[in-house]
Amino acid sequence: MGAGDVKLMTMLGAIFGLQLLSLLVLLVFLAGAILVVVRLLDSDRRRASLANLRVILFGVRSAFGSGPRVRFDPRIDTADRLPFGLAIAAGATALALMQLSGAIA
Repeated sequence: MGAGDVKLMTMLGAIFGLQLLSLLVLLVFLAGAILVVVRLLDSDRRRASLANLRVILFGVRSAFGSGPRVRFDPRIDTADRLPFGLAIAAGATALALMQLSGAIA
């Protein structure tokens, strides 16, 4: 079975409840954004990511225009894999600490 991140978020949603689900998702997204920025500080990853972004954008442009077709296979042409479980754990930890400190009910 795949989609471990989805299962982890489902479990955390059951633990924190429906009232805090939107805050949990927001905190996970913020932690993910920080993780992306930190990982892009590495110049090799940044260069590969920008090269892949160019391929993707030119591929979209060529799909709507008459330009040559650009092929992009995310399984092969990946610059890096993002361990999003870390972002989920950081967001859940932040939410739990907010609850323990009394910042939220």
